[in-house]
Amino acid sequence: MRVTTLLSIVGSAFLFTSSLQAADPASPSADNSAVNKEKEMNPVHQSNAEADVKVTTDIRKAIVADKNLSTYAHNVKIITTDKQTVYLRGVVSSKEEKAAIEEMAKKHAGDYPVKNELSIKK
Repeated sequence: MRVTTLLSIVGSAFLFTSSLQAADPASPSADNSAVNKEKEMNPVHQSNAEADVKVTTDIRKAIVADKNLSTYAHNVKIITTDKQTVYLRGVVSSKEEKAAIEEMAKKHAGDYPVKNELSIKK
């Protein structure tokens, strides 16, 4: 009897908190893949070449290490294509964040050009 009651309480609490999270329109969705366009540069275009993966990894580490950046900035897409270009895609909170991320990317991109396609949250 006690186990059934406890499970019922835990289940109710889970459903309640889940409904609160879903109902909060101010919370941004963690999954923005629906906004990706098929012909635009997306993570599926990331090269698996060792040098390209290293560039992407180094840029990601630099961005995540900067605790002054917003969650939006920490989640930008970084796509390095076949030793050609580093693309920055996604949404950031300000023009300062956009510039900071571009600088970090350029610092770690070596000879790869950086194409900054970040947009600023409205």
